[in-house]
Amino acid sequence: MEDTPKSPGGSIRRSPRRLDGERFVRGAVRYLDDEVPPNCLHLAVVRSTVAHARILGLDAFVATSVPGVRAILTGAEAATTIKDLIALPSGVVPGLEGPVTVSCLAVDRVRYFGEPLAVIVADTERTAQRAAELVEVSYEPLPPLLELNEALSADAPPLHPQLRTNLLMGGVVAEGDVETALAQAPHETSGCVHMGRGNAVPLEPRGCIAEWDDGEGRLLVRAAVQTPHRLRADLARLLDLAENDIRVVAPPLGGGFGFKFVGTPEEPLVCLMALKLRRPVRWVESREESLLIGAREYHARYRVSFDDSGRMTGLAVDLDANVGALAATPGIGMPSVAASCFPGGYDITDYSVNWRVVLTNKGPWNGARGYGKEIATLVLEAAADDIARALDLDPVDVRRRNLLHSDQLPHPTAMMTIDSGDYHRVLDRALEIADYSGVRERQSQEQTRPRRTGIGIAFELAPEGRDPAGNVSRGSETATVRLDTSGHATVLTGVTSPGTGSETAIAQLVAERLGIAVEDVRVVQGDTDRTPYGGGSFSSRAVLAGGTAAWKAADKLRHTLVQAAALHLGCPENMVAVGDGTYHISGSPGQFVAVPVLAGEMRRFGSARPGLNAEVLEATETYMPGNLQAVPDSAGRVQQYPTYSYGVYVAEVDVDIETGCVVVERLSAVHDCGTVINPRMVDAQVNGAIAMGIGVALYEEEIYTPQGQPLSTDFKRYMLPRLAEMPNITLEHIETPSPFTLLGTKGAGESGIGGTIAAIVGAVRDAIGGHRETALITPMTPARILTQIDAAVPAGTGTTQHTSEQPA
Repeated sequence: MEDTPKSPGGSIRRSPRRLDGERFVRGAVRYLDDEVPPNCLHLAVVRSTVAHARILGLDAFVATSVPGVRAILTGAEAATTIKDLIALPSGVVPGLEGPVTVSCLAVDRVRYFGEPLAVIVADTERTAQRAAELVEVSYEPLPPLLELNEALSADAPPLHPQLRTNLLMGGVVAEGDVETALAQAPHETSGCVHMGRGNAVPLEPRGCIAEWDDGEGRLLVRAAVQTPHRLRADLARLLDLAENDIRVVAPPLGGGFGFKFVGTPEEPLVCLMALKLRRPVRWVESREESLLIGAREYHARYRVSFDDSGRMTGLAVDLDANVGALAATPGIGMPSVAASCFPGGYDITDYSVNWRVVLTNKGPWNGARGYGKEIATLVLEAAADDIARALDLDPVDVRRRNLLHSDQLPHPTAMMTIDSGDYHRVLDRALEIADYSGVRERQSQEQTRPRRTGIGIAFELAPEGRDPAGNVSRGSETATVRLDTSGHATVLTGVTSPGTGSETAIAQLVAERLGIAVEDVRVVQGDTDRTPYGGGSFSSRAVLAGGTAAWKAADKLRHTLVQAAALHLGCPENMVAVGDGTYHISGSPGQFVAVPVLAGEMRRFGSARPGLNAEVLEATETYMPGNLQAVPDSAGRVQQYPTYSYGVYVAEVDVDIETGCVVVERLSAVHDCGTVINPRMVDAQVNGAIAMGIGVALYEEEIYTPQGQPLSTDFKRYMLPRLAEMPNITLEHIETPSPFTLLGTKGAGESGIGGTIAAIVGAVRDAIGGHRETALITPMTPARILTQIDAAVPAGTGTTQHTSEQPA
């Protein structure tokens, strides 16, 4: 634990205007595609039109004859000029020697519809796309393996030559003796949950513009990426360059959500062609290309035992993830995170989660907001609702009897040490603002109507601030704070913002420590030449790690400024107070020195003035949260998450039982992310997560034909919630500072998706009533809801459910 969590002082619980908000409102922000360099060429990708086949030949003669085409690169040619992407480092899969790799362009076999086969560079985007359409590829079709049971069957061929089977990896997360707990309990129920394949769906898709600078002898890369420093390191390895031969700049992003990580093939291919042609090369992804990538296709089976009061005594979960084709993107890490999230915030001592990651011929997974935690929440909350139905209890009572109490925290589980919280207080407040008792009263009066009200409740635990030691980066961050003689500060930080406004919170922390206005702080991000090495944007680290590093650097600089102010004012250092742009004698605001004057004196005199030890108006600090364990302990356990935000989500829905249509009327939530720096920013994060949760629960799904062709190729076919589908949202926060972080902060960027999904699913099940023997499937489309209604069994017919294994 931190010795004494410090308060960031006057910077907390304030919501100043976003630093760059006006630029966004005026449309002055320059996204990637707003700055295309002169003389730029355009790249298009030739993609597979089948899901599984051997490549017999690729004929580009007609394509290269198109006027304006400058170059073509096939898989065979790329194999000699660019290194393979590393999908899995050495030692991740038992029995393998060396890393598991995938090529940037397919050479002899395609494994999913849309896999890159070649790239064409031309004078215009339309010319490049037209030429790509003219490339003729000959295939020997192979049977596609799309579902888990197909890929895992004994006679299924391995889809990747370096692997013996299509079971990529797996493991068990367990504590206690779950089989004994299940056998000895008076009650047991079981269920099956399928979460449909989705997509992170950022507003701006991915893109990359690369050019070789002959004057500097360097490659300049502008990319819509969350992790610019990691991209630079990957490009250096792939292209056989030194890292300092490459500069990566990440312009403002139109959303990230885990989708703009490294490991995709297009960025290195763009860079390779820029090096070959010595001209700028641009590639921007189409929406159809963006929707080729997937996330979140889980099949989970669970058994839960409980006593007469509804207390859970044992939980066994089998969790399978259909991650599609093997890729170097970090999406395949989500199932292991999902498994480590059990048993959430519930006090269960005997449990096991058997998780498996399976390769198929669907599109590969990339990262997606929630990063596996959402399926854990859905399974746990479905099990809690099953217990309530089996014992004829209110679902609230089941939560109340199983949630951990404040005095049990910090609380260790098999893979987590949950830091702090007041789960019962949050539960009570969420019920109050949702008018839970009032909704129940209305329900009792309207169940004969074809439109029925349902209310669902979900507790969500969201580990935040991940330290993926040995993978993407460490969990630490470094920041440099510089003060100039105008009294303004510049923060250089390795974290990036995918459009969330985290730079404003970082500026708040620095402004408070230096005693200047927030608008006098400039935050520089996303430029590998200007900023310290950092992990970028993932796992809600921007303020948790990056902001705290900046606070520490500003605090270090503040000590120097206080020393200089004491000399200027002729008083002891402990008499110097800071604020409102001045350093003044405490109790005597008329005796002060303004920050610009103080900075000017320090720059002119520095340590030449007796009693002052500093020469520079700059400080650099690194921060790593506590509660992390990268080296496995004696039981093989690691601890990758330092903080655990949580919340209770209550959904009120209206279900038409004749059509299966759902309207989410109201969503109420109480959330705790520890010390809140900027309430408006946290509200925006949770509200955005609620919108995404609604989409996953009711609308969003990537659908394939039996031949493996994706059908969800645009927003007419991949359904997102629109403004009309958004409910009234009531959101409140409480604060239980984390004892493991310097400022008591926790992450706030991934909370809300799982809780919203589970609350809506629970509300729909509540509205249609009864037990059922079909699997619970999201998204809960009208057709699936009607299937659930048809399968309803009157309550009280037994406490053991036998559920279907296949989606409806």
